[in-house]
Amino acid sequence: MDEDLARQYDPLHDQRQLMPSHEFDGTDYFTSTMPPAPAPLVLAYFDSWASPQSLVAQLPAVAEGMVTAGGRSLVPVSLAYDGVERGAALEPFGPAAISELAEVVATPGFHHFGLSVETPDNEDFWFLDAWLQPGDAAVSLSLSPSPDLWPTAEIDQVADRVLDLVLSWIKPLALSTGGITYDRSGAARSAWDMWYGVDYRTTAPLTKDRVRGYFWANILTSGQLARLPSLLSQAESAGLLVSGVDDAVLLRAPGGITSLSGDELAAVKKVLGPALLPTPFHGYDGYPLRIVPDPGTAFRHVGADEPRPRLIPGQGPMPGSLP
Repeated sequence: MDEDLARQYDPLHDQRQLMPSHEFDGTDYFTSTMPPAPAPLVLAYFDSWASPQSLVAQLPAVAEGMVTAGGRSLVPVSLAYDGVERGAALEPFGPAAISELAEVVATPGFHHFGLSVETPDNEDFWFLDAWLQPGDAAVSLSLSPSPDLWPTAEIDQVADRVLDLVLSWIKPLALSTGGITYDRSGAARSAWDMWYGVDYRTTAPLTKDRVRGYFWANILTSGQLARLPSLLSQAESAGLLVSGVDDAVLLRAPGGITSLSGDELAAVKKVLGPALLPTPFHGYDGYPLRIVPDPGTAFRHVGADEPRPRLIPGQGPMPGSLP
């Protein structure tokens, strides 16, 4: 836009700093100008290379596992799905809903289904969400709770149970990767997705040998391990824990999920560097996430009393190419 015209539409035009988008610390500015951030939640992100029909067939066992791991006398309540041709539906959980989902999951345009387990009073819930797309791509899944499902004092124990649950799904759900975190990212997108401006349509085709971010606990299979020949020695030198689980490897921080430090998260990021998704940072405006910014990104602070800067296109270094 012409500068003079811009000034006509924006009285603060000349007061706004001009900077590349990837240099702007949008988190700092957003936090200083918005209401307090919501509390983090125990979240899980994992990718399956099983067929959608196979995943649907596993839903009774998946629901049973969620009930056991979640506590709070949870019960399976509903199945939801959404597809272009068949529209959206919300059905009571049970054999009829599973049979219906098995029929529609392969129809053109089908892209999402979800399972809800809830407390008996229906006040709190735990969701399993699955996102699908055509072609050679994983089914991207997540577990996300309502804010008050678990007391804060129990979060470390809850995270351990959630991790055990996802580990138990490695074989039956044909998982290629997964992560457990305590964050504000939500169901549809991990912290990585939000920070780098991508979603399952970018990540799902790549997770045979890539990860969806770096977390307190990280599940790796043969594709990622081929990219990480020095995993064991690097993790040991960084004070991280590595163990084998079925045909996978678990890389995790040594303490509980609530005690994960910035240094430990940076160490996980460094170890997983060659398996990170090739998605450079362009900019992020939102509440703080469990992310370690790449060098030369998100470092320019703008005070809350200053107008939002004028941003020009820019991008940071390619993840995975960092030293």
